[in-house]
Amino acid sequence: MAKGRTRPHAFSILVWLLVATITFFNLLDQGAGAAAWRTGVGSLATLVNFVLCLRYGFGYINRFDVAVLTGALAAIPVWLLSSAAVSLYWLIIIQVLGSIPNTRKAYNAPYDLSATVYTIAALGFFLQVLALEAHNFSMLLYFGLLGSLFAATAGMLFIRRRSMAKQVSISETMPLP
Repeated sequence: MAKGRTRPHAFSILVWLLVATITFFNLLDQGAGAAAWRTGVGSLATLVNFVLCLRYGFGYINRFDVAVLTGALAAIPVWLLSSAAVSLYWLIIIQVLGSIPNTRKAYNAPYDLSATVYTIAALGFFLQVLALEAHNFSMLLYFGLLGSLFAATAGMLFIRRRSMAKQVSISETMPLP
């Protein structure tokens, strides 16, 4: 990001930061063990990523992005007032909604995001399922869904880049009128 090669959507990163931090404490409450600690470390990495977003590019923001951020902020009192499992479902919804601005950016500007980072993150979420010390449906859903979401984003980046490269090579070989 510091070299200007990647520019993730700052609102998605902020939503992920809020959700990951809340989820870390939620997982600790549910006895997730090592999987919770990986989420905590991921929260710290997301914080660094967000700070870099502020420094090197914020991205365009629309009303939907603001609504998603508001929903993520609303998750804090929901988490405090509800059971751990119920709040984790709420966090899953906010996480998916928070990914929409970044997914839109991945489609429109696939070279602004790192496919390698999304691939590694997807693998990390899938491995977290193996690290769970207490298995329940909400935790399995959370990590499985995030792994799938990040894998789909990485796949979209690879496909869009290939598609854009083909468009460039076709336009280079076609004679101008």
